[in-house]
Formats: sequence, structure tokens, C-alpha cells
Amino acid sequence: MLTALGLLYSFLFFVLAVFCWVFSFLGMPALWLLVLFAVLNSWLIPESYLVHVPWRGVFVLIVLGLCGELVEFLAGALGVGKLGGSRRAAVLSLVGSFLGAIVGIFVSIPIPIPLLGALVSSLLFSGLGAMGGAWLGEYWFGKDTKTGLKVGLAAFVGRIVGTIGKSIFGAVMVGVVLVLVFS
Repeated sequence: MLTALGLLYSFLFFVLAVFCWVFSFLGMPALWLLVLFAVLNSWLIPESYLVHVPWRGVFVLIVLGLCGELVEFLAGALGVGKLGGSRRAAVLSLVGSFLGAIVGIFVSIPIPIPLLGALVSSLLFSGLGAMGGAWLGEYWFGKDTKTGLKVGLAAFVGRIVGTIGKSIFGAVMVGVVLVLVFS
């Protein structure tokens, strides 16, 4: 059944998917929030409604979310682990990355496109936070500054690559939601 309310719901669901994708840049589990909304949609909305997300669509979103998480995890783990970084460096890298992303929102790079400056600076500061956290973890572990900076740089690159990889899967998830709720 296609009604004005159904179209409004489809539009709101799509906007929610876009917001989830944007929040994934902050290191939050927002893509899984998108999957949760799709599960609730599939469970609560009758199949006869046009805005119903079928279970096969939910399955596709879950697979894409898992792939995005795998890319992000592997990039980060390879970044710190390849240079022999400690577990403490890896944990502090995650904490620093999250805090850096939050700071990046408020210290926006002046890009004339709305929201893009905040996203770019959030990504950049997330990487810098990961770098600082990894360096601190190595320094705290008793390693010299040079080793800490190498591990920190690897954490920076791993965080940037992982976030970009995960965001690509998130963009595909948004496209899947667009097709599911408007077709």
C-alpha cells in the first residue's frame, strides 16, 4: 500500500540510514544501528506495505555491515600489530581515535560544502587521536619515542584506511536501503 504516510516513512527511513552512515565516521557502531532499524522494519511493518524491508534485505545489510567491520578491524590491527605494537597501544589507539573524532567535529576544517568539513576534520582528528593513543601506549609500555611514533603513524594510517573502507560499505548499505524502501 502506497500512501502519503508510506512515502513519508520511506523518506525518513532513508534519511535515518544516511545519518547512520555519517555517524559511522565518528567510530560509532552506527551501521549496526541501521541494521537494527531494518530488523524492526521487517518485523513490525506488514509485508503488504511498500515500505516493508524484506528479511533478505536485512540479511544483505548484515553481510555488508560485517564486511565493513572486518575491513576496519583488519586495517587497524595490521596498522599497529605489523610494527609490534603492544595491546595497550592498540586499546589507547581506539580511545584516542574516538576522542579525536569528537574533537574533529568541533574543530571543523573550513570546507564550503556543509557537513563535509566536519566529516573530513573528524576523520583527520580520529587518525591523529589514534596516533597519539598508540604513541602513549608504547611510551607507557617503556618503549622509546621513535618506536612509539612508528607505531603511532601505523595506527594513523590504519585508522584512516579502515574508516574509509567501512564508510564505503556503509554507502553501499545506504544504497541498499534506498532500493528496498523505494522499490
